[in-house]
Amino acid sequence: MLVGLYIHHHCFAAIVIMRVLVTGGAGFIGSKLCLGLLRPDDDAPIWVKEEISCVVAVDNLWRGSLSNLDAVKDDPRFEFVKCDLAYPLDASAAIAAARPDVVYHLADVVAGIDYVFSNEAFVFRQNLLINSNVLRGCGQAGVKSVIYVGTACSFPAHLQSAEEGIVAIHEDQTYPAAPESSYGWSKLMGEYEAELARKAGAFDVGIIRLHNVYGRGLVDYTDEKNSATLQVLPALCLKAIRAAAKSGSGVLSVYGSGEQYRDFLHVDDVVRALLLCKTNAMNQGVVQIGTGVPTTIKRTANMIRDYVKQHLGAELDLHFDASMPEGDRGRVAVLERARDILGWKARVGIDAGLEDLFLSCLECCRSKQEARPRRSLKPIPQMEPWFDDAERNALSMYMRTGSPWLTEFRKTTQFENMVAEYTGAKHAIAVNNGTVSLTIALWCVGVRQGDEVIVPNFSMVATPNAVLLLGAKVKFVDVDDASLCVSVETLRDAITPRTKAVIHVSLNACGHGIDQISALCKKLRVPLVEDSAQSLGSFYQGKHLGLYGDVGSFSFSAPKIISTGQGGILVTNDDKLASLIRKTKDFGRSRGGTDHHEVIGWNFKLTDMQAVIGCTQMKKLPFRVKRMRQIFDQYYARLSGVPGITMLDRRTLSPDWIPWFIDVYTDDVAELAEHMKKRGISTRKVYPPLHLQPCYNGAYGSRGSFPVTEKWSSRGLWLPSSSKLSNADVDRVCNCVVEFASSRSKL
Repeated sequence: MLVGLYIHHHCFAAIVIMRVLVTGGAGFIGSKLCLGLLRPDDDAPIWVKEEISCVVAVDNLWRGSLSNLDAVKDDPRFEFVKCDLAYPLDASAAIAAARPDVVYHLADVVAGIDYVFSNEAFVFRQNLLINSNVLRGCGQAGVKSVIYVGTACSFPAHLQSAEEGIVAIHEDQTYPAAPESSYGWSKLMGEYEAELARKAGAFDVGIIRLHNVYGRGLVDYTDEKNSATLQVLPALCLKAIRAAAKSGSGVLSVYGSGEQYRDFLHVDDVVRALLLCKTNAMNQGVVQIGTGVPTTIKRTANMIRDYVKQHLGAELDLHFDASMPEGDRGRVAVLERARDILGWKARVGIDAGLEDLFLSCLECCRSKQEARPRRSLKPIPQMEPWFDDAERNALSMYMRTGSPWLTEFRKTTQFENMVAEYTGAKHAIAVNNGTVSLTIALWCVGVRQGDEVIVPNFSMVATPNAVLLLGAKVKFVDVDDASLCVSVETLRDAITPRTKAVIHVSLNACGHGIDQISALCKKLRVPLVEDSAQSLGSFYQGKHLGLYGDVGSFSFSAPKIISTGQGGILVTNDDKLASLIRKTKDFGRSRGGTDHHEVIGWNFKLTDMQAVIGCTQMKKLPFRVKRMRQIFDQYYARLSGVPGITMLDRRTLSPDWIPWFIDVYTDDVAELAEHMKKRGISTRKVYPPLHLQPCYNGAYGSRGSFPVTEKWSSRGLWLPSSSKLSNADVDRVCNCVVEFASSRSKL
């Protein structure tokens, strides 16, 4: 049954004779084509100017929007029909009712790369149905001409993924067929089916194969449901605008190396080619449409950064995350057939076209008050977790796929495998938070009630709390003056026959001396648990922190370099210990779905929802590690010589070190914090000595002398440290510190 929504259905008759139907007519290209058919330019073909009596747009409004048709909806020659062309009876009825002479077939299921690769079977199936239904309906209705709009994605994958150089592709390089995605396959099958219909004499066929089309209207910018399906150019524009609007400066993070390229084709040039196809390219085989000019993503990102500065007065830093997927490497059109058959060449260059797209994105964002002028500098938080569309889309896709378990399942295993591969650990076992991970580690290495565990006095309170959860006793020790971690000399003096475990805290991701500590613990047969909560991404002498001890513990709470909200993970190379940890965190059983409990255990499992976020965050970890090195280098270059300010450069202790937080030390720590606060910059005092915490003061064996801890903790301040910080943010923080130091030196 035809499902119809008619905007207008009174079509002129008499003088002009041709009726045109556009499938996907409310979409990005389709709506522009309808406008070109009804409001032709001066150089449009004669048939468009003189022979069109009616234009019918057919669309199911999945991606299209009626608002795209505002420019033509009141034209008496225009008609809109809402119809899902994947249903054969509906498709045939819609085409028969429209009585078209010419059909432009654009309708398909298409979206961004992430969407296509996450829904390949669906995309392929739907497009095959749509193509077959439309072409059969055209044959049944006696349509004279069909223009099939294909895609350059139909070219073989190896021609879209060259590692070096620019790949210019001819139409005759389509076969042997091997498109990269199901979308490319489905569009190629549509071309083939259209050609079969032509050979059978059903109708004349023109095939136009498009490269990367862009322009105003590419997405419904105000609709968040489309965030997963944004094309690369509007995605970059929106990301840049929102970053600038939020902060007045920021980082524009671009997936991939930036060296990947596209043949970006403006939609106005596409419409001209489609109009010319009716008269010049019918029954001529495939004609590809592009500019023939490769444009790298790096160039477009730089252009967008310039537009942000010009139109918003904001500074953005560009960072290219080569650890993230960048899609096909690139391809450009060979334009001989477009020139010789169509008499066409592109007119809109990337410079003019991209700025127009940027301005259209800016207009839409402003309509949502996302890019309103800022009256004051943005606050800079001391720490801020970094999530974006990648995490939101991954969660959305997980919830729509099969029957999500939500609790620990396949995604948790995937997350564990990713951490194990990155760190080089044989085993990685995820749990619900970093405190629990330490507790399980201690339990599984044999710590029980009344046992003594050595803990550095300079750490977050979770470290000794994990010991107390087991009813064991904490023995605090002081830290080394250079690294702020416990030293092998201190441990050698502290370990006694009562010591059942040592916790090494790689404070601020520093692991200096951990190799000697590991050797000492092995010699004395004392289990070593590494509290590496702050250290994911940090190596010491080529080995990832967390792998020097019997077991290492990481945290994924909000302030960490990657986060799952809450969560933790244990790494070990010991098979028996890994097996015991897995049982202990899952009620003591060896696998889920049974009630056979081999050891005492608890429910300390992660959830698959958190693991989905974790998997996405792990893909970003290499970039963030690199970015944190850059941030520290910038801070150190500005602040290391400032009078009254001390920065500890752990790079001298370990070249592979990256900071967790940027720490500075001064005798005027409270005054510096207040100075920063008044200027919208958040800071945080470093950890106080654990033995002086109210909950530990004089209790749990915490008495003792800890001069190094007290020296540094009383003077330490953490500056803004998120990997999201832009260079401009860091400069602003540094300027504020320098201003403070200068004012103090004059007192």
